[in-house]
Amino acid sequence: MASVMFLFFTLFLYPYGAASLANGDVTAVQMHALLSLRGMVSDPFGSLLSWNSSNHPCKWRGVGCSRKHAGRIVELNLNSLGLIGGISPLLANLSYLRVLDLGENQLRGHIPSDLGHLRRLRVLNLTMNSLQGSIPTSLRGCTQLTKLILARNQLHGEIPGELGALRNLAILKLQTNALSGKIPSSLGNMLSLLILSLSNNSLSGMIPASLGNLPNLTQIFLSQNRLSGAIP
Repeated sequence: MASVMFLFFTLFLYPYGAASLANGDVTAVQMHALLSLRGMVSDPFGSLLSWNSSNHPCKWRGVGCSRKHAGRIVELNLNSLGLIGGISPLLANLSYLRVLDLGENQLRGHIPSDLGHLRRLRVLNLTMNSLQGSIPTSLRGCTQLTKLILARNQLHGEIPGELGALRNLAILKLQTNALSGKIPSSLGNMLSLLILSLSNNSLSGMIPASLGNLPNLTQIFLSQNRLSGAIP
């Protein structure tokens, strides 16, 4: 019971990171975050059999740890493992995470808004799942993102204008969802953008002239929407 209370106390004090904790406490927080994900998914192919308390999380399948910051998880890559279930909001406690790749599984439910607390995150790939709900506006907090790939889900609602704050974003793929509304003019603020893919949604209105402000843009996909007006 004492150890359970200690873990609860730790998580209460450090809900979105463990930067100030001792190494042993960091391991406990990170393990709890990963096991919360494990508890929300079924694993029909036994891909996560190594995810147990007898191993250090850095030895678990799909988990990569930093060499510079010992024991800190920097990558979680569970792409194409056939996982079924939801995404745990406690992944936000992996404060050193740079890559979160859960693409090509059978995940459902909403994208946790808590992921916006991952300040070091560079790649977020959730493509080819069955995720629903809207794109969290909190993702604007992931200021280091270079790739945001949410394509081929069941997301709906408008594209958040807050995404325009992601000045380091190079790839934005939102195609094949059920997104509606206008293309935010704020996307013209993402000066690092190379690829913008919004095709196969229900977007309407005019193509924002602000997209002409993207000097590095090499590919833009807007087909199969309900766009109108002139090409800027």
